[in-house]
Amino acid sequence: VLTDRANHADMQVKKVREIIPDDQELVSLGLNHHLFTYYWDAKLPIVRRDANSQIYPGELDYFCYHNPGNKPLPDFGFAWEELGRVNCDRNIRDEPYDVVIVGKVSKFAESQDSTTTIK
Repeated sequence: VLTDRANHADMQVKKVREIIPDDQELVSLGLNHHLFTYYWDAKLPIVRRDANSQIYPGELDYFCYHNPGNKPLPDFGFAWEELGRVNCDRNIRDEPYDVVIVGKVSKFAESQDSTTTIK
């Protein structure tokens, strides 16, 4: 019965890996969820910023962001598009709690406007 409710974050992370080119690095904006990091199974540099600093799009192309509580996303200070969301909850819920957003910096876009959920 519990296996029917199990959330397979490993498969979701695998799908994200297929989207990101092999020669590109994924970075984490702040600390990431441990389950995502474990299944990523590769170097995942952490980019930290405080309220007074900006992350410049030239410094990264692909990023992930742990969004606990599935709250409204912060303004990252650059245009980006969402490539997917990885549900890191242990079990499937109607409303996931621990979600990792995976995005790509949009060099020419005005704002974040694309959403894809990886299941």
